[in-house]
Amino acid sequence: MIQIKGLCVAAFFGAFFLFHLNKKGKLYEKKIVADNKDSRCWNGRKERIYTIIETERMTLRAMAESDAGNLMKIFEDAEAMKYYSSTKNEQDTYRWIQWMKQHYQTYGISMWIAEDKQNREFLGQCGMVLQKVDSKVDPELGYLFLRSRWGKGYASEAAKACLDYGLHTLKFQKIISLIDPHNYPSIKVAERIGMKKEKQVNKWDKSLFFYSIYNEK
Repeated sequence: MIQIKGLCVAAFFGAFFLFHLNKKGKLYEKKIVADNKDSRCWNGRKERIYTIIETERMTLRAMAESDAGNLMKIFEDAEAMKYYSSTKNEQDTYRWIQWMKQHYQTYGISMWIAEDKQNREFLGQCGMVLQKVDSKVDPELGYLFLRSRWGKGYASEAAKACLDYGLHTLKFQKIISLIDPHNYPSIKVAERIGMKKEKQVNKWDKSLFFYSIYNEK
């Protein structure tokens, strides 16, 4: 569960964590992790779009301002946003996009746009951001898809690809996911891709399951 509330705090502590790990020689490096790029027009100007990950059915790519309309199909859907603090309006959506772009430029990870590989149809978003829980910062895995695409395995496919990318390409030692205890579909996704419930924590004024997976290599 990756939320807009508290983003500045997460970003601040993420920077501190970066410095602390650098002194130990374990790097959260800023990376442009994909050579595949595309240019798309938005409001009369071109945006460079980087492809991050490809799965069997999807492309996960960097977020852009031109994604606002599609993201709002999720953010304005009360059922899709049931376990988040609230639905989001257009201004909230652009703030989300800007924060994701900044996070990617700084840390090499963010929430990414999930598209159908064949026709570029928007499906949802999936990715990782740094999250502070109990005074420690770890990359958190999040996934949120159009309600019309629920039950088709897209969330599990994208989440597994992001998990593999974080553990094996970026060499993260641990990835977490914060999930509402009543969000059974998200719990099933986390468990299906190998994450285990470690504890229950309080964050964003609510109790959440803390799922995690460790890099065994």
